[in-house]
Amino acid sequence: NCIDSIVSIYANGASSYTWSTLNGTILSGLNTPSITVGSPGSYHVIGFGDNGCTDSTEITITDNTTPPNINLNASSNEITCMDSIITLSANGGISYNWSAINGNYISTTDSTATINQGGLYIIEGTGINGCNSSSMIYISTNTTTPPINILTSADTLTCLTQNINLNASGGSTHQWNTINGSITTNSNSATITINNPGTYIINAANPNGCSSL
Repeated sequence: NCIDSIVSIYANGASSYTWSTLNGTILSGLNTPSITVGSPGSYHVIGFGDNGCTDSTEITITDNTTPPNINLNASSNEITCMDSIITLSANGGISYNWSAINGNYISTTDSTATINQGGLYIIEGTGINGCNSSSMIYISTNTTTPPINILTSADTLTCLTQNINLNASGGSTHQWNTINGSITTNSNSATITINNPGTYIINAANPNGCSSL
């Protein structure tokens, strides 16, 4: 595997030994009780007793260098005014190492991280066999505030113009407030009607949760 690239094989019960292989690699110990091997394959040993008798056996060394399948998930793929903090979670390995390009981590544990900035986030995971692989996810940023324009049906309340309509454009939701005026219609719409002079304030928000006054 990726941890044990060299394996030792031991034999006992004889006074001398001869090792051989057809498809492996013997690195050392060809005529000793133990050999070191550097590749998978079948390894054959003949043991010689003091009485001149022989016996033999064989062992197969397998290869496990398959990298882990690392998955990286995000609670959201976009930083917005509503989702200003995103949680990343990884699975498929037994240990992890986090890195980022143009991103920012608030905190990291072994398999989870919290972020507050868009960027490319990378996780490298190690499998139980010691092999590594990585996964990455791009988090975008959408914190654009809506531009707001207000149109009025008139500028001044008079005896002839006792009501004025205020219409806000920009944003998908609207909330009107007044400090010293009077709103006579629904204050949660883009257009309101007023019948008193005063200061009128509009708060408009985009679908990303970002708002402008």
